[in-house]
Amino acid sequence: MSTPPSAGWFDDPDQPDQLRYFDGVIWTAHTTARSRFGGQPAVQDNLASSTGPAQQTAPGPVGGGSLGGSVHLTLAPLITRLVAYIVDRIIVGLLTAVTGFWLILRAFDPLRDELEKASAAGDIAAILTLTDRADRSYLLAYLGFSLILALAYNVFFLVRKAATPGKLLLGLRVQSVGRLGPLSMDTAMRRAGFEAVLSAMSQAPVIGLIGLFLAVADSVWPIMDPRRQALHDKVAGTVVVLAPPKQPTGRL
Repeated sequence: MSTPPSAGWFDDPDQPDQLRYFDGVIWTAHTTARSRFGGQPAVQDNLASSTGPAQQTAPGPVGGGSLGGSVHLTLAPLITRLVAYIVDRIIVGLLTAVTGFWLILRAFDPLRDELEKASAAGDIAAILTLTDRADRSYLLAYLGFSLILALAYNVFFLVRKAATPGKLLLGLRVQSVGRLGPLSMDTAMRRAGFEAVLSAMSQAPVIGLIGLFLAVADSVWPIMDPRRQALHDKVAGTVVVLAPPKQPTGRL
């Protein structure tokens, strides 16, 4: 089923015998029996345009439904997303440093004595010079390992939790546009893979400037986007929202 053009009650993409509320950005958790509308298609409303892109609110089901009250789906604030991103980068950096430390040791093994002497003397210039002489094959292996680890980290948590640990800590989740429920493997791979490709490009010797430019564009795009989507969100068809409070299940 294609994504509806505006907010309203529509045929549920997962359950044909019921209707689900689309808030103009994503499918909400609100459902109601088709019989509530006399078996007729749901009527769209102007909710999406009246509430604006930052706050999309779905009213309770007409005449009852599977959930009580209202479901509020709010696009995540940019500062919150930034903090979550920093937390994830720290976690991935620590994981990479611990699991890939052997590669770093191998890269600097021939220079160990010189590094110890330079470190003891506090000679920063000598340390930097020795860094340039490190075994590049192991350094490249470490870089590749860090990219693969970051990709696996993001895909695993997006598929399992619809959010990375940083986003979970800040109360955020990643939601597919026009599809309710957990992210598919394909969506998670496209979202995390796009970021991994930009990271790899920014480290490449020839196309590094292009990769860096795209990485910066990816970071600042949500500032001017009405759905606060980064470029990797555009590629994957996702938005980042505040995780809604737990809702009671069952009928009223």
